[in-house]
Amino acid sequence: MKQKKELKILSPKLAIKREEAEQGKLALVEQLLRGPESKIRNKFSDENLDRQNEIIQLIGGSAINLPKLSDFIAKSKQQYVPTFPQEFYTEIDRLNGWVRPKETRHQKPPIVGRWTKELIYGRFPKEVLPVIEQLNPYMGFGARLDKHFQWLTPGARCKLESFISQAIEVMKISITWYEFKVNYCKKYNLPMQIDLFY
Repeated sequence: MKQKKELKILSPKLAIKREEAEQGKLALVEQLLRGPESKIRNKFSDENLDRQNEIIQLIGGSAINLPKLSDFIAKSKQQYVPTFPQEFYTEIDRLNGWVRPKETRHQKPPIVGRWTKELIYGRFPKEVLPVIEQLNPYMGFGARLDKHFQWLTPGARCKLESFISQAIEVMKISITWYEFKVNYCKKYNLPMQIDLFY
């Protein structure tokens, strides 16, 4: 009989613990049943999808705005149409004091490609050039399969042509390459990389 009395004395505590355990178990079951669905509902809500479609966070920490990129990057490679006039390269030669024979005019020093990326493609939003370089990778040293402008939309190509003509205008009033870079970067608010040998 003593044992039964002890059990009766402990039974309210046990009953409370048992009730708490059952409530915890029910809460866990409810969370397991409804928890994933609520996360999925939030993840695939219109608001969340709209946000995901607008901006993609890159591993490096920068973000890409897809609708903004679609204004500049074509869905597929466009047909080749000569875009950079010979005058652009003639002015580069003049400003740098380079004399190249007519037969080799189509062969440009590798630095010209870097300058073109910095000064012409650098005027597009900063996300555009890295995407173009992914679409048009190097095939060998300094050689790419296509031209960068073949991956631009028609609207972006018009902008590119205006950037080129604006660069030529500034080149014509400059005496040296350094002077051109200073004037061009100041006029079009571009960051200027100072070269060691100027």
